[in-house]
Amino acid sequence: MPFHNVTVEDSSPIVVYRNYSQWIDSKYTPSDYSQYSGPSDRFNSNHNTSEVATVDFAFNGSTIYVFGSTGPTHGPFTATLIPNNNFPPVTDYSLTPMNSIENTTSETKYKQVIYSRTGLDQSVPHLLSLTNQGESLFILDYFIVEAAVPGSSVSEYILDDSNPNFSFNGNWSPAVSNFEKNDGGQQFFNIFNNNTNHYTEFDGDNMVLRLNGSGVAVHGTWYLGTFLAALDDQEPVHINSTRYPMGSITRPREMIYYADNLGEKEHILTLINGPLNGRLGCLNIDYAVIITTNLDSVPKGITANTTITDNSRDSKTKDNRLML
Repeated sequence: MPFHNVTVEDSSPIVVYRNYSQWIDSKYTPSDYSQYSGPSDRFNSNHNTSEVATVDFAFNGSTIYVFGSTGPTHGPFTATLIPNNNFPPVTDYSLTPMNSIENTTSETKYKQVIYSRTGLDQSVPHLLSLTNQGESLFILDYFIVEAAVPGSSVSEYILDDSNPNFSFNGNWSPAVSNFEKNDGGQQFFNIFNNNTNHYTEFDGDNMVLRLNGSGVAVHGTWYLGTFLAALDDQEPVHINSTRYPMGSITRPREMIYYADNLGEKEHILTLINGPLNGRLGCLNIDYAVIITTNLDSVPKGITANTTITDNSRDSKTKDNRLML
């Protein structure tokens, strides 16, 4: 059967940093900024700390890889991985296994696998917690989650927010943007997929996405507020899209929601914008990536990225470039 990979950046709101004041967002200024991964071109990022600080990441998959940098100023950290059906915050790790990992190398190396686990039961959600021991530096770059998919092939394709599979209810503002300024004043062109996005600041406004497939990832720009994600008849998941008191660093094409291993059928995903401490919350939707094992479900005119396997662990990819 084929395997499907998804990359989740350190800057995504589905990555949860406990006590965010203990972490430093790389922003755009470090001299080695370009060495790190990011959600879109020229928006690289890492999160780093020298304090005793923890980051949590919940996922479904058979394999998890954590990427970061190593170097002479880096130190040990611990990794705890437990099955977690409801994704509540874990406060007591006294009964859970914990691995201590040394992260020091003689020279600085980027995009290194600093932790991995294989052979996980992908039908069970897991929670991975990484804790810097406070002796030296810890730098997180991104996660890769791998999941086995039944059948002989798996495809993924992009649905732009302008696609009729999306419906936006409330006071959404469709926008066409040829450039955007980051907090450093630099201008970047074509930062949105198809140069379009939908944006709202109103509590209760919602987006409904109808899809046929086994997985979905929603991408957008986020920095302030909260929202609820409701998939089919499952309990809604609360996602906090704020880290700084006045909002997070704006990065386009960020993954703001992800679900996989859903079963190949029609699904309905609803995202509901929420307030933040009585202030307006901001939710921006750019596009969705749909994962499917049924090529016939790919809408006409859209090119899918397809991985084919011949009953082995080795797979081949066809149509590498998605049509944006």
